[in-house]
Amino acid sequence: MYYKKYFLFSAMILAGIFAAHSQTIFNQNGEIIKLYGQQIALLQTYSIALKEGYKIVEGGIQTTKDLKNGEFNLHNIYYSSLETVNPQIKNYPFAMRAIDLYSRMAKARSGTYAQINGSVFFSANETTYARIVYKNLMDAADEDMKELQEVTTDGEMKMTDDERIKRINAIYKRMQQKFKTMVDFDRQILMILNGRKQQQEKSMLLKKLYDSK
Repeated sequence: MYYKKYFLFSAMILAGIFAAHSQTIFNQNGEIIKLYGQQIALLQTYSIALKEGYKIVEGGIQTTKDLKNGEFNLHNIYYSSLETVNPQIKNYPFAMRAIDLYSRMAKARSGTYAQINGSVFFSANETTYARIVYKNLMDAADEDMKELQEVTTDGEMKMTDDERIKRINAIYKRMQQKFKTMVDFDRQILMILNGRKQQQEKSMLLKKLYDSK
């Protein structure tokens, strides 16, 4: 009887211990499962957020590309517009005046040089010197006219209106200096030519007077 009571008591204790242990295991498993569930939910949320993040990044990259392409296109339009000359600049007064000075220089060179070339009043060396001076002036003027044409012609130079105006002003100023140099040289040539002609006339007059005696 004693052993029976002891066995029953022991069995009850073991059953309680087992029940408690089972409850503990169940509770722990429940918490673990719950924790796993929470982690899975978090991972799913993170996965969704990550996908959305990739979409945002990809969208941002595409937007950046679009902006860059748009900016590039704007730059292309801007730089292309720099190749087109404003019609008002083509008719800019100083551009017209520079061309007029060039025309006057060419006429002056031809007219004066024609008078001394082969003239008895100028030696071959003097004529050669005059030809070289005229040629140098006209070559320099030709360069100015070439630059002026480039500045006022579409597709030749990429410049703003202000830059073109400044360039034309500089060309006109150089043309003024060349024209003045040619005018001064022409004046000297003609003075020498007229002086020698007058000297010859005086010499011939004196010779006649002398021969008449």
